[in-house]
Amino acid sequence: PADVMNTILGFSFAGEEMVLPTTVQECEAYINSFVGDTPPGLSIAIALGGDILYAKGFGLADGPKGMAATPDTVYQWGSMAKMVTATAVMQLREQGLIDLDAPISRYLDYFPSEYPITVRQLLNHSAGMPEGNLAHKLWNLDGKPLPDPDVAARAYVDGFTGPIFEPGSASAYANPHLLLAGQIVAEVSGKPYTEYARENILTPLGMENTDFTYSSEAMIAKAAAHAVPAPQVEGTIAALNEVWELGDAADAFREVDDRYAWMRRFNLMAAR
Repeated sequence: PADVMNTILGFSFAGEEMVLPTTVQECEAYINSFVGDTPPGLSIAIALGGDILYAKGFGLADGPKGMAATPDTVYQWGSMAKMVTATAVMQLREQGLIDLDAPISRYLDYFPSEYPITVRQLLNHSAGMPEGNLAHKLWNLDGKPLPDPDVAARAYVDGFTGPIFEPGSASAYANPHLLLAGQIVAEVSGKPYTEYARENILTPLGMENTDFTYSSEAMIAKAAAHAVPAPQVEGTIAALNEVWELGDAADAFREVDDRYAWMRRFNLMAAR
């Protein structure tokens, strides 16, 4: 419905002076007006209650191949995957296995106890942890295998010299917060973070096309080619397809139906 589309577009472009479209056709024309460069393509789903009322792809999922974006296109979810990590922490908290106000050194013995940063502060980004050397651990610059999250977390902690402000006194978004939170999930559950998340969150929600890597040929076939400039680290350009997807801190891959399954579950939880 146009009123629902207006709500979405109004939220997405809040702060801009614009005349919102009033029909589905006008909405589609508006979306097509900015799709093609950045971003090259996207997929949209509109849901009401338990039903998806509208789902459509715009632009290209893979420019070189001329593959159009569809409702089934698989995208990187980026840092929205941090919600999965936070959910995992809260599940374990409900089981009495994690104390949100305990220092993270209780769960990660390699984290220095001199910094009394709590689990809660990791989740709300008030721990004051800088990005630091984390980016250097996520890019394959010399052809060697990329580290798993545990190795990356330990490497980050090795270079950690203290928070940039007193924990709890401010908030500053940083990937290391959720990377370490994911490793707490792994330590407490006794399973790798991605395995825990699949078994306890993704599978129960029926999110069959969501994972932390491209886990099947079918998933690869539906994946969007990400036309994003590769980062430059220490003067070297790292190939984008050699990023290890640290699911606890950053990426997961999913299509719009799975994203709706996720949103609907959270709406149900919020309504209780």
